Amino acid sequence: MNIENFIAELERLGFMDSGFRRDEDPFLRSYDVPENLQDTLVALIIGRAGKLHVISVQDKLHREMGGHFPMMNPTQELLDALAKGNEGFITWFSNRVIATATTETADGQVKQGVCLVDGRLVMDESERVN
Repeated sequence: MNIENFIAELERLGFMDSGFRRDEDPFLRSYDVPENLQDTLVALIIGRAGKLHVISVQDKLHREMGGHFPMMNPTQELLDALAKGNEGFITWFSNRVIATATTETADGQVKQGVCLVDGRLVMDESERVN
């Protein structure tokens, strides 16, 4: 999804441009969140990592959520999570995969899993909540 379409969808969801601009790039900006997310978030920020636009969010204490892994891509999946409101977004955000993992059990069986933003190592997909 290109950044123009992502911004149009954000605004359709009720995000309001705060007017804050970081530099000359017209897409680097901050948004105030709609009412259905205000118990969790205060701002959504569009930034840049190299040539790519990335998204981060701030919690009610104005801290960037996600610790060392705050950046998200401007995707339909992110828009769908934001549309679900406080609980839906937090569930989606916490269950984002940040790395894959492989372990070997005592009996030599190899298992593959994923590491999630919230710090969990999930070796069985049934343990992951979406």
